[in-house]
Order: sequence, then structure tokens, then C-alpha cells
Amino acid sequence: MTDTLHPSSRPNTVHSVHTDAGLVVRLVGDIDMSSWARLDEVYADVVAAGPAPVTVDLSDATFVDSTTLGFLARLHQHVTSNGHPFLVESPTRVVSRAIEICGLDRVLTIRPAGAMD
Repeated sequence: MTDTLHPSSRPNTVHSVHTDAGLVVRLVGDIDMSSWARLDEVYADVVAAGPAPVTVDLSDATFVDSTTLGFLARLHQHVTSNGHPFLVESPTRVVSRAIEICGLDRVLTIRPAGAMD
């Protein structure tokens, strides 16, 4: 699907993979209200899997709206309230700006692109 307001050459997808280190969620393309159902599935998957660390990879996200920002806040609250780390990794400049505007940068742990552990 292509969003007419924010066209992207990449497909808009939400991937989640369970690893030994926890769950990795990867957002690709323009993640907006049209992605709500998939974001909700990923949240349900995290809850069903039980407490574990979560990393959200935003390196290929080209746009996020309030739906995505709400997903990040909700996921962060669930993961950290169960005593596990929640990391947002490599947000693009546009996505970083959206996170800053709504104040989530003061709540989320964010590792910029190229940052070392």
C-alpha cells in the first residue's frame, strides 16, 4: 500500500522476530494509521510472549504518525513495567523529530544510528 500523503518506494511493513535477547520489532516505510492492525498484532504478541526485552528498529521507517507514537508509548509502558529494557534503535531524522515533538524522547531510551553499545 502507498500512502498518498507520504509516498515511499519501500513497502510499509512491521516485522517482529523473537531472538535469544528478546523481541526485535522492525518498522519499514511509512507507518501510519493504515498499519494499526499490524501494530496491534505485534503488541498482542509481546504480551502473549511474556516479559522480555524489546528493541524497536526504526532505521528504515520513513514516516510515523500518532498511531505509531502511541504504539511506542504503549509498548514501552508494558515492557518496562515488567522490569525489562525497551530500546528504540536508529530512528531516521524525520522519525526522531516526531518522537521529539511529542516528548517521547524524554521517556524512551533511544540509540541513534551509528552509536556503539
